[in-house]
Formats: sequence, C-alpha cells, structure tokens
Amino acid sequence: MKLLLTALAYMLSISLSAQWSNYYLVNNTNQDDLNILNIDYEELNEANIQLEIMRLNKLVYPNEEEKIKFLDVATTPTKVFDYGVTMSHDLSGAANELGFWDIYNYSRKIPHNSLFTDNPNDVSHVNVSSNNITTQLFISIPTCPKSMKRVDIKRYFKLPSKDVKTILSDVKQYANMSHLIENKYSEDLEAFIHRKYVSSTKIYGKEGFRYTVVFETESEITIKDSYLAVNIQGKNKVVYYATVTYTGPKDELTFEDLEGRRYYLQPACEKFIALANFEYRPWRF
Repeated sequence: MKLLLTALAYMLSISLSAQWSNYYLVNNTNQDDLNILNIDYEELNEANIQLEIMRLNKLVYPNEEEKIKFLDVATTPTKVFDYGVTMSHDLSGAANELGFWDIYNYSRKIPHNSLFTDNPNDVSHVNVSSNNITTQLFISIPTCPKSMKRVDIKRYFKLPSKDVKTILSDVKQYANMSHLIENKYSEDLEAFIHRKYVSSTKIYGKEGFRYTVVFETESEITIKDSYLAVNIQGKNKVVYYATVTYTGPKDELTFEDLEGRRYYLQPACEKFIALANFEYRPWRF
C-alpha cells in the first residue's frame, strides 16, 4: 500500500510539472532546443514588424499620408510616441483624491492609435497582435499614499494597500519580489513562476526599478514588467508606478512569442513611462 501511494504521488508530481513550459529551464539542454538561451531577438523583431505591416495593410486610411505614418510606426515602434498627442492636467489651490496636492501639473504622451488603443475602463493602452498577444501599458498618476484611502490605493496602483506600505519603507526590497520563487507555483499569484529579475530604469524621469515576472496559469502565459520609484520631499513620499503586461493563450503561443513581442514593443513603452512628467507641491497634512 505504501509503495502504491508513493507511486501515485510520483505520477502526480510528473503530471503537475508537465503542464508548465520548460522554455526557461536551460540546464543540460541541447543546442537545438527551443529555450531562452537560443532565442534570436533580431529575427523575432523582424517577424513582429512584418506582422504589424500585414495588419496595417488591411486597414482603410483617409489618405496616403496617414497610411505612411501608420507603417512608419510598425517599422519603428518608438515613433508611436513621436506621433502621439500630449495629455495634460492642471490643478491649483485645492486638495484632491490623488494625494492631496496643493498644486500639480501632470502631462504625458498618449500613444498614436496606429499601435495602441485606449482602454477607458482603467486608463491603459492596449495592443493586440495578429497572433493574439495582448500588450497592456498602464501608467499611474503619481500619488502620495499617506493621504489616500485604501480603496483609492488599490484603484490607482492595482496593488493591495499592504504592498504600497512595503514600497514606501523599502522600494528596492519590494522590487526584488522575495515572496515569489522561480520554478515554483505561487498561491498568491495563482500561477507558476518561471523567472523574476530586477533592473534599474527611469519612471517619470526619476531613478527607479523595473521588476519583471514571467509566469504561467492553466490557460495563459505572461511577462509582466512593473516600474516603480519613490521620491521623498520633506515628510512626504510620492510613488511613481507603471506596468507593461504581455500575455496570451498558452495553447496558441509560446514564451518565445512573448519574448519577441516584448523586445519589439518595450523601447516604445518605456519611452512613455520615462518621459511622463509630474510637478507638484503637497498639501499640508
């Protein structure tokens, strides 16, 4: 009986591990295996360019000039920033729900509609490729959590209030995502964690961190880049936050597809995040 239970447990462990991709498992791999070590980013980038050109060639344009602009973005995605429009918002002399700013000026570029469409439900920008990869760019308005209600913290950051508290105490520690372990299933995220890593970056012109998590659920595969910085002014701490998520159905796509899409769009997304602008004077607490 004991041997039977042991065998069943072993078979169950094999079954559970078999459902997850081995794309990031690079130990003892063959040179010809499909894995992250053998990825050709330039080849994937060119493939993504051709996919966008094919998609855009099917559209109807008001004039030839507009068509040229759209195709120009497909070839050089960072031009989605150049062709975008500037959104700005000013407030003076009154407290407000974003953190009780006395005065603030917020401005950033909105992506040109050749590559992204606006999602009015959560103020994000979405791109869906012809092979069904969804890229979502979300840039939060900077906030001062000290003055915010928990419901507002969750709404603006898409994070639990306890996470924001950790961010304020040690932003780098939070960016390391120590509660997520590679090659393990996360109950919190309800997903299998393939990779995680952190690097320096800029958000709203401030020095900060980009922390990347690669994970897989029963139905989807995802690469999520989160951008985070904290700026201290007196007793007030202002949090700058943004995310870019690349995701798709696992029965149609591979992680190599996602890596290629990320390589293609990341410079454009990070340009929006780095060059957003926020000037403020905090309200008296």
